[in-house]
Amino acid sequence: MSIIKCFKSVMIFGFIISLFSCQNQQSQYFKIRVIDAETKKGVPMVGLVPLTQERYYTDSNGLIAFDEPGLMGKDVYFEVMSEGYEYPQNLGDKRAVQLFTKAGDSATVEIRRTSVAERLYRSTGVGIYRDSELLGESSPINIPIINADVIGQDSNLTTIYKGQIFWIWGDTFLPPTYKGSFSVNAATSLLPGKGGLDPNEGVNYNYFVNEQGQSRPMINLESPGYVWFDWIMNFKDEKGEEQLIAKYANVNYYFGNYERGIAVFNDEKQIFEDYKSIPEWLPEGHTCHHPFVGSHNGQDLMYLTTNFSYLRVQPKLESLVNPRVYEAFTCLKQGTKFDEKNPQFDRDENGNLIYAWKVDTDPVNYDQQMQLISDGLMQPEEAWVQLTDINTGQRLPMVGRGSVYWNDYRQKWILITGAMDTWYSEADTPIGPWVYARKVANHKSFLYNPTQQSIFDQKNGEDIFFEGTFTKFLSSEERVPRYDYNQLTYKLSLSNEDVFLPEAVYKYNDGYGFIKDIEAKNSITDVGFYALPKDRKVDGMVAVYQNENKQLALNGKEPLFYGFPLDRDESLKYTGTWEVQIIFAPFENSFNLNLKKEGGTFVATTNKEKFKITNPRVENNTLYLALNHPEGTYELEATVLNGIVNGTWTKGEHNGTWAANELTKKWWGQYTNTLVDLYEFKNTTTNDVYYSTNTIPKMGYIKADLPICKVWRNPSNQLLADFETKDVVFN
Repeated sequence: MSIIKCFKSVMIFGFIISLFSCQNQQSQYFKIRVIDAETKKGVPMVGLVPLTQERYYTDSNGLIAFDEPGLMGKDVYFEVMSEGYEYPQNLGDKRAVQLFTKAGDSATVEIRRTSVAERLYRSTGVGIYRDSELLGESSPINIPIINADVIGQDSNLTTIYKGQIFWIWGDTFLPPTYKGSFSVNAATSLLPGKGGLDPNEGVNYNYFVNEQGQSRPMINLESPGYVWFDWIMNFKDEKGEEQLIAKYANVNYYFGNYERGIAVFNDEKQIFEDYKSIPEWLPEGHTCHHPFVGSHNGQDLMYLTTNFSYLRVQPKLESLVNPRVYEAFTCLKQGTKFDEKNPQFDRDENGNLIYAWKVDTDPVNYDQQMQLISDGLMQPEEAWVQLTDINTGQRLPMVGRGSVYWNDYRQKWILITGAMDTWYSEADTPIGPWVYARKVANHKSFLYNPTQQSIFDQKNGEDIFFEGTFTKFLSSEERVPRYDYNQLTYKLSLSNEDVFLPEAVYKYNDGYGFIKDIEAKNSITDVGFYALPKDRKVDGMVAVYQNENKQLALNGKEPLFYGFPLDRDESLKYTGTWEVQIIFAPFENSFNLNLKKEGGTFVATTNKEKFKITNPRVENNTLYLALNHPEGTYELEATVLNGIVNGTWTKGEHNGTWAANELTKKWWGQYTNTLVDLYEFKNTTTNDVYYSTNTIPKMGYIKADLPICKVWRNPSNQLLADFETKDVVFN
């Protein structure tokens, strides 16, 4: 054999070996990638459920490495399940997709986001990027499978300490035992832009670990039970050195307190040490505060705000350990404790509640306030916090724990709060006025102890990030593997129209204006009403101007605010495309309904031949239509609230219900009972005017015959604000 022939034989043999090797390296997995239809980014915690009823959840890249014996190499039906996201109804009227599950192949599934906030990733626990690693995909964090043996972590607190982010968690589950580590665990991470990851990608935690490399307890107390921190904060001591200080609770298995006090971090020993036990705090329940430091009349104060249990104190160790110097923002008489049956209200000579900062006095938190209203002990308009869902006009029955931080982009103090769903609100000052709110993340069970990570704000605060503890531990729902009892991180863009909220329009010496328009804050006398500023107007609004005589009108040079016209067509809320489901099993029961209004008449079409709509109309705020189907004609009627249609159907003696979800976006704040007429009131003697949504005039004033426009009402009977307090960057 010649050298050339031999060389050719070797080359051919090598090619065959190489081909065989590549075939052997072919992935055993079928790659499923679930992405947000809007952002095209992977969505964590999306469940795909075949008919075998096993559940496969996407990792933080939105990936599933599917390799189920018996279900490979064939078409497989998957129901798609996710909180805050949904897949279109199609297969068998289910939110389901059919995929051919060939090893080494892949498929992409697009789902639409129903929450305003975007779910980014899980930041704690095992297998954060499990499926990505199985598929050979890249992971943004250094340790994508298990870091310091952490399986689950609960309730996060953060602060900046010595140039890094210091993280604390309440409970930590570890592999060896159910009890894990229940004496607070901790980690540090580098700041974004200073070696740390972009918060859109994740966090590289550097855990405090024991000799086995496991996340370890960060405080040792004599009593048994759990140790949790209510808050942590970085303060400067008298020498200007940073001190990391925490308020702790040592609790028994029934959550009663063994001990409460203040602990200080020992840098040399890398552990928190008990500084002072404080018996006066023993009656308190544990909570999670996310402090900020504000400057009030030139004095720096630490503010605690969760669930509107507002407290403030000087950020000095000698003050932090003295319960009697803490001030509460409260309507109780100074020196009294909260008694739900017999509250000791502080009232003036006119019977108005006196809200003020008072030492040695209990706050009245949001839940207590709502209970007092329910029991008839407080009138709704007397309440300090008036949180109202902008999309439904309904008061929030509860808010849960959360955080309040200053936001440069909005030039507001912003609230992130919740226990199941997560809510966003904003106010001109730390204490208010807190009125309108928007749900930004939906959960079937719990995302509790949420907090904004203001450290991560981007684009001057236009994009904010928040996280909370996701769990189904306290519900009857099936737990989500790896995600349960861990931290989920979300991103919220404040430029999104969905979080445009009406702002307080104040009455002051020179007329009416938003807080940014008023230099002399001490001239503010009242909140007249709520409206949208010119940089956040939505479709269909009208500009309202203020003339040189301080009168409001629909014409002028520069708009003061935006409201809605008096002749707006309420029935337009039914227009658009709707995903409909008829709750009736005998026939295919889902379709898309498109409603338009042309020349005063509604026109309806559907995306399926079997479903024909006739006689669509809106009467007395109710939608009526006839559904013609091969099975017969069904008469439908319904109302809509916040993009959700609920109604009934009849067919002869049969009846049932139907529902629809909005597929085309609207700003639903324009369709609630909190949007009301704005009137001018004139004094018959002085010709002075004021503007209000309250139709009963003050003494000596008469109401104009016609309103100016529609704005949002002010539900409070007094001005509760603190215009002196400014945010302080305090490290």
